[in-house]
Amino acid sequence: MSLSKAHAGDGGTPLLHLGLLLAIQVLWGANWVFAKIALTEIPPLALMTLRFLVLFTIFVPFMRWHKGQMGDIAIAALTTGALSFGTGFVALTLAHDIA
Repeated sequence: MSLSKAHAGDGGTPLLHLGLLLAIQVLWGANWVFAKIALTEIPPLALMTLRFLVLFTIFVPFMRWHKGQMGDIAIAALTTGALSFGTGFVALTLAHDIA
């Protein structure tokens, strides 16, 4: 039986999916650790801008463009992503201990 066909328990969730979910959570958590380290050298809003530019460059080939809706999508991305990470990175610069 292949890994993608193996299931965890009786729930029917493939082990591969659980592994991918775990990898996403580890990467997401590591993001804040790396951000705290990077913020010792880079201002918070510059780091957030750099982060979004790098990710945009990586993911733009996979994006689906929806004519007439991209303005709304850009506003949603800027308000949810930029405000969230911007305030989070500023908070990390003010925090002395994040353990």
